[in-house]
Amino acid sequence: DINFVDIRLLIHENMKNQYPWLWCVNPYGHTLLNIYQTSFLVAELNQLYTDIKDEDLKKTITQVINFIGKVADHRYVRFIGD
Repeated sequence: DINFVDIRLLIHENMKNQYPWLWCVNPYGHTLLNIYQTSFLVAELNQLYTDIKDEDLKKTITQVINFIGKVADHRYVRFIGD
């Protein structure tokens, strides 16, 4: 399992314009993205990866990007909250 909440909680209100797709992922509810939307999310994850220093979060970001790459042939990526 990948804990996406830690990544999402990095994005504060004042950062939502810089990371609009990450901001839209509900950290506690469900979020469903289609194959077109995931490309924007991955671009923002790559940017966030370069912007942060926390190695554990970088590892999680890499896991999320790899997961999205594996399911890219499917129609949707679903993030399931608690």
